[in-house]
Amino acid sequence: MNKLKITILILLPLFLAGCFGKPAVNQNQNTNQNLNTSEPTTQELSTYKLIISTFGTGEQGKEMKVYLVDPVVKEVAQMTQSPYQFSGLYEENLVFINKDTNTYYRYEPERKNYMSLNFPALKKEGNVYETLYINHAPISDGDKILISVFTYNMYDEVNEFFGDRPVRDRRDYLFSFSQNSFEEARSIEQARKLLSDNIGDFGGYKFLGLNENNQRAFFQLTGEGIGCSDIAVVNLINNTIQRIEDKNFQKGGSVGCFYVNPDLKVGFYVESKSGEIIAKLVSLSDITTPLYTFNLTNAVDKYGPITNPDIDSLEWLNDETRVLIGFTNRIAILDFKTNKLKTIYNDLTLGQSYLYWDRNIIKSDGQTYFAFVDYYSANYRECISGGKKTCPSSQTDDNRYRVVAQDLTDNSQEIFLDDIVNKKEVIGWVNW
Repeated sequence: MNKLKITILILLPLFLAGCFGKPAVNQNQNTNQNLNTSEPTTQELSTYKLIISTFGTGEQGKEMKVYLVDPVVKEVAQMTQSPYQFSGLYEENLVFINKDTNTYYRYEPERKNYMSLNFPALKKEGNVYETLYINHAPISDGDKILISVFTYNMYDEVNEFFGDRPVRDRRDYLFSFSQNSFEEARSIEQARKLLSDNIGDFGGYKFLGLNENNQRAFFQLTGEGIGCSDIAVVNLINNTIQRIEDKNFQKGGSVGCFYVNPDLKVGFYVESKSGEIIAKLVSLSDITTPLYTFNLTNAVDKYGPITNPDIDSLEWLNDETRVLIGFTNRIAILDFKTNKLKTIYNDLTLGQSYLYWDRNIIKSDGQTYFAFVDYYSANYRECISGGKKTCPSSQTDDNRYRVVAQDLTDNSQEIFLDDIVNKKEVIGWVNW
């Protein structure tokens, strides 16, 4: 009997730990999934990985490869395998295409499996053919994407300026990853009709996002010779349009490109007017009254005209009032709440061209890391534009591309895929 009591006393704490310990672990896991957490731990960060694509330029041919990069354990793994070719990353849905069958697939990381996607079938009858385009604009809960099917006639002449034939027709669909099905995008078609967006014009309204909950669609007027212009929010409930018009473009005023937050709550754009460049953070429920403003006049590169400030890329951080901005030679965090702009990466090397870092894309996990591609010369001697040293030219075979993952907490960097032959692109982060 005494032995039985002793055994029970020994096993009881273990039993209680098993019963009450697991919920605590699950609670931490739920916290890890909440992107609004502050100061995440190293254990939480270990789930965030970076998707990188490379594109061979030399003897390697023009084969595109996709890699999964873990900045914490510093591992790089190739993901692409024949016959699947990379198509795009939408939220955390990694999409591939089999060019031989024109079939699209979603990669399932937990099973390392390719699941066929039920996309609209493309027609090819006589001289008429269709192509499919997947839009990266955010839609409500992140489960859906906009798919556009364009119709062409092979007898139409290719426009040398645009590099393609004129579009005869366009059909828009909303595809759901969870349902693996699509439906007509009637709300977006309704918005386009209200905007009188004709597909045959030299420019048109670019779709920037759809909030299905409050029935609002977001657009910006773009095109050759226009750049970024009028911003429009279409209220699909009462069929009204709220605009920010670029009325003063010819008089030195300009509305910059409009960036929509993935949560579809706020938007960012820059307005240049009367020699000043003002960054504006607006609510997507009312874009005409800024929530915050910040004067960027002294921050932007002065090489370009004042109507075209060099904000080449922008990425959102989780709190929605801080953004990462890519300028010509540096990357900075703009904090609207504290009214501060903090440079976190500064590239003074000119290398082989004016490009500095390959500044078209910044991608952040939203809280700790951001990544970009550094385009540089291996034989570069340090120099500063306008300084005492002359910046040397370099041979074209000296061009190098490397992926830089930088920690926002201490600005430390990790370098990945540093080589000469492959151009690179930062695709985005996944929480795998």
